[in-house]
Amino acid sequence: MMNSFKNRILPTLAAIALLPFGALAAEPSAGAGASDSTGQVNLGAGEVIPVIQMEGAALTSTLESLGRQSGINFQFDPRITTPTVTADGRTNALATVTFRFENVTAAQAFFAVLDNYGLQFLSDPRTKIGRVTLKDAAAAEPLVSRIVNLKFTQATNIVALVQPLIGKSSRVLPDPRTGQLVVFATEKELATIEDFVRKLDRSLPQFMIEARFLETAKNPRSAKGLDWSDTLSAQKLTFGNSSLLTAAGGGASVEASSSALPRNDALSSAPRVLLDTAKGFNPNIGILSAEGVRATLSFLNSDSDTESLATPRAVTMEGIQTELSVVRNVPVFEESLAPGGAGGAPASAVKPNYDLSVGGRTLNEVGIKLLVTPRMQGDSNIFLDLKPEISDQELTPAIATLGGKLSTAPIFSRRRLTTQAVVPDGYTLVLGGLVSDSKSDVNSKVPILGDIPGLGAAFRKNSKERNKRNLVMFVTPTIISKDDYQSGQRPTEFFKTSSVISGEDPKTVWNSAKPEKDWTKPKP
Repeated sequence: MMNSFKNRILPTLAAIALLPFGALAAEPSAGAGASDSTGQVNLGAGEVIPVIQMEGAALTSTLESLGRQSGINFQFDPRITTPTVTADGRTNALATVTFRFENVTAAQAFFAVLDNYGLQFLSDPRTKIGRVTLKDAAAAEPLVSRIVNLKFTQATNIVALVQPLIGKSSRVLPDPRTGQLVVFATEKELATIEDFVRKLDRSLPQFMIEARFLETAKNPRSAKGLDWSDTLSAQKLTFGNSSLLTAAGGGASVEASSSALPRNDALSSAPRVLLDTAKGFNPNIGILSAEGVRATLSFLNSDSDTESLATPRAVTMEGIQTELSVVRNVPVFEESLAPGGAGGAPASAVKPNYDLSVGGRTLNEVGIKLLVTPRMQGDSNIFLDLKPEISDQELTPAIATLGGKLSTAPIFSRRRLTTQAVVPDGYTLVLGGLVSDSKSDVNSKVPILGDIPGLGAAFRKNSKERNKRNLVMFVTPTIISKDDYQSGQRPTEFFKTSSVISGEDPKTVWNSAKPEKDWTKPKP
């Protein structure tokens, strides 16, 4: 059979200088095998042959030569090599093949011929010898397993993208430990998956995000005039029995007092007005006291300008949200009740809460925060998804009475905006408009006296205050290339170096707190 095969195809192959017959029929060279330890075939294994051409060659002989060249061990199903006899007594001859392939491996040509003539290759992991048999048109295409290596993409992220490419019986499983894909699919599906993964599994560009937060604050204040609140505001007036008269044997009495000073029931020297039902007023001359006459004189202008600057920077990959923030956490004190002792009241404990979160947002975190998500757009432009925010704690807390108990809670104010922009590589984007401006104008006066022309100025007070804050953000995205990194020591060189910290001051008796030596143990 082999001699007949040579005689039939030798004239054709002799005309093809790129592929002599000996190269096709020779034993496979080392490393050219297409079968692995499980019997699976790698179609890309082996040397690429410029031209493979057959004209009228026997199918079985062609497959034998291609299998030998590609290192595939197999045997034919007897139904293929045995001629069949038809109902009219004629014998069907074995099939012949005619083809011309260019720049393919022998394994690729082997499987192309199988598919064209309705044949299939079934591997046997136990014997490492495959079988070429007839393909059942009604049978489902067999599944093969393959490990797909990933270089940059996480296995769990790519599974959902690959799953629509395969049938219901095929499976794609991620291996988080090694970052690989375990695929159970048909040969055609495997080819589609590998091509898809090769295009998708690429290195993402990296960006350096530099930000400058410049905040200016102005706080001018002006207070002028006389404030009579200490004399005329919140004075107390009480009525009741006089302990002095009661001790002296007097009748019922009514005491009117506007004094807020502490009282001694027996020997109080505070001036009082006493009304006795038997003697009338006692003493004859009453004095109404209000802790003296006091007023606050204000005649001052003050102005404060502050400026704060922060320059955070970070390196991030494409599509990864990065947070640049300069914040502080304001503690919110919370009271908790613990079980008390035997018959005792519950013990209360107050502790600060530095992470008061509601809906995934930390409320008591105040300061400046910038969330940036960069994406590559074109060759040198960067798309930025920006979410800047500035927050602060209000000076006046919220007050509420709950269950008969006065409770206070801090108030946090926030200013934020969301925007998107495209910035060229290395250019700076300016974000502004986060401005807060509050004004207050407080007037106080003594009725009637404060309305007297000229003299009324001594009974009036005016206070003005303005608090203005302006925040400007400068954001500069830069595409990072491999050359931007500074090359350092190799790990082996680093491990060989000592861990001595340079610039450390020598320890002497003058600058060390430890004694120079142990005097109880004299040196020999």
